[in-house]
Amino acid sequence: TAVANVAYQLSEDGPDGYAAGDWNCYGEGSDFENDVVTLSLGANITCTITNDDVAHPSISVEKYGPATAYEGDTVTYTFIVTNTGDTYLADLTVVDDIATDMTCASESLARGDYTICTATYEIPAGQVENVINHVEACGVYYPSTDSTDKRSSYYEEQGTEVCDTDDHELDVLHPSIKVVKAGPATASAGDTVTYTFTVTNTGDTPLGPITVVDNIAGNGVYQSGDTNN
Repeated sequence: TAVANVAYQLSEDGPDGYAAGDWNCYGEGSDFENDVVTLSLGANITCTITNDDVAHPSISVEKYGPATAYEGDTVTYTFIVTNTGDTYLADLTVVDDIATDMTCASESLARGDYTICTATYEIPAGQVENVINHVEACGVYYPSTDSTDKRSSYYEEQGTEVCDTDDHELDVLHPSIKVVKAGPATASAGDTVTYTFTVTNTGDTPLGPITVVDNIAGNGVYQSGDTNN
């Protein structure tokens, strides 16, 4: 029961995940402004409100590339960008901090959709440290629409940007080998001379198969040492 000529503030306890819209009241003998209603004696008024579901724009990016490469190699990275929210995302951007020539199959994503992007990077000469690079993917939710990229300049200013990042580490390999040849300083005609070749892996990656060939002594025969690197 309402008291006549008293202003009442309209409110509701709405469900989670929704935002309250505007109140709409109709009926005779009442005064209604915004969400405040004042009833005259005997007045009857009906008020309704439509709740809007709250948008949850979200995006994810996963970066893939080789685990190892050599100096001078051109590495191709693959990025899978997914719309993980419940809205349409436009103005998709994918930026890697070192890889270039980024190309993506799509510049917008419907909810649940994904696109695949690629970029390349050339391992420079003298690269000793591992290559660790960072990618950021972003998309924009515009409340003007949930299904098309057409929108007004007003809504372009009201867009909500969401971003995600991922990293990748690549081990730059530096294969290297060293051989030290030892033998007698002198010999007589008819002597059989034995040469010793000490072969060492001086790099940071396994080598194999190992061959030792002397231009006059021929193929070296393994005698001892590590056989697995």
